Amino acid sequence: MVNPRNNKLLARLSDSTYERILPELRLVSLVAGEELHGPGDPIERVYFPISALICLSKQLSDGLSMDTAQIGAESMAGLRGVTGPSAHLVYVAITGLAYQMSISVLKHELKLGSEFRQIGWQVANNLSRMMVLQTTCGHFHTIEQRLAKWILSRGDRLNPAPIPATHQSVADALGVRREAVTIALGKLPGIHCQRGFIELKDRTAVQAVSCDCYHSECELIGTQMQFTCGADAAPSH
Repeated sequence: MVNPRNNKLLARLSDSTYERILPELRLVSLVAGEELHGPGDPIERVYFPISALICLSKQLSDGLSMDTAQIGAESMAGLRGVTGPSAHLVYVAITGLAYQMSISVLKHELKLGSEFRQIGWQVANNLSRMMVLQTTCGHFHTIEQRLAKWILSRGDRLNPAPIPATHQSVADALGVRREAVTIALGKLPGIHCQRGFIELKDRTAVQAVSCDCYHSECELIGTQMQFTCGADAAPSH
């Protein structure tokens, strides 16, 4: 059995709170591409990723979409369900394991005034900061810079495994046309593309192209994780 405390939020709980919710946690296998809930859907379960990566995506009426936040073992997905229906498409970006818990259990913990109240505030704050970062990056930086950041971030999660990705899935994550991704991938140094995968061959070369938002993203998620996230890079400003 995978230890639930491999999720950093669950690891922070006191023994008493952890033992109380442990019977409510269910280990599930999440598959890349699986939709957990869509915009306007009620949120019935929250997820504490272990090895899976969950993304929040904003869907536009013209068919374009853009990832606004990513949630891995440093956080949890589904907090929005405490106050209402989902505002995003929430989907699995990287296949892996997660612990699932009913939203009703989380609401009960919040009513008790347990540690989940402080944790929930921190999760909401970090997600808000991540969304602002993604929106700013999408407005001010080139496709090549954003693509490099995306590859570095996914590479941190999967190191040393290749990154499963198609040109269309990357386009959907970045909010651009597939053709633009194809052109940008052809220009980006330090990577090797094969059908369905991107291999990060030279991190230094890719970091040289990436914008500073990569370092800012690492400050949000890398400080709580044991990733290689930006270890050899200068801090952001």
